[in-house]
Amino acid sequence: MNARKPVVIACSTSEPLVTRALAALLTDCDVHCAADGQCPTQPADLIVMCARSTLCPPPHQQCPHRRAGTPILFISQGWLETDDAVRHSRIAGYVGPNCSPAQVRTAVRSVLAGRFHYDPGNCSRRPVGRLSKRQAEVLALIGKGLTDQEIADRLRIGESTVRHHLEMLFIKLSVERRAEIAAAAAIAGLSSYGTPVLRLHQTIRWDPHRSILYAATWTETLPMVPSCS
Repeated sequence: MNARKPVVIACSTSEPLVTRALAALLTDCDVHCAADGQCPTQPADLIVMCARSTLCPPPHQQCPHRRAGTPILFISQGWLETDDAVRHSRIAGYVGPNCSPAQVRTAVRSVLAGRFHYDPGNCSRRPVGRLSKRQAEVLALIGKGLTDQEIADRLRIGESTVRHHLEMLFIKLSVERRAEIAAAAAIAGLSSYGTPVLRLHQTIRWDPHRSILYAATWTETLPMVPSCS
């Protein structure tokens, strides 16, 4: 009798090709796409999330097939986050941007074996440290173009407290200008109008055993973000 393949639920905010690439890579797993409403007959052994940062999990995070204790492997399509930030998110595994197929397969096997796995991918950017809940809220509102006073009103805190969180964001994001914080919010998927737009090239060039995880060649454009300083 053949051993049962591990059931993997893929949740992605990107095009369905990303999930298809996962299915092509993980031939020893039974891969299903939550966005397509696929219903595996067995409980999920692993949830794979693809999003721009752990601060913006996909809308299908509350997958109906997920059971308590089901581990999550997060594949970043935007930010590179630190080991500490990933552990704080209670994620069992993490692979950073521009990851290779081999890195994804290794991460899946490691998490399925019950181990915590952290791989920065192939990203040269400095990783972002753990943000508090309030810092993440301020970051998102800056990304939406709100002023300090508007943020204070929205969160019902003092404007001086907003400025304190702003100073912490300058440090943790390694930036010097407010516009750079707004751009960081866009890259993290937290900005309403500044979210990077992904456009699929007309000619798809996909080799899941050669290219990175993304199932095609993407062009990423970041809209101009106005400065509120």
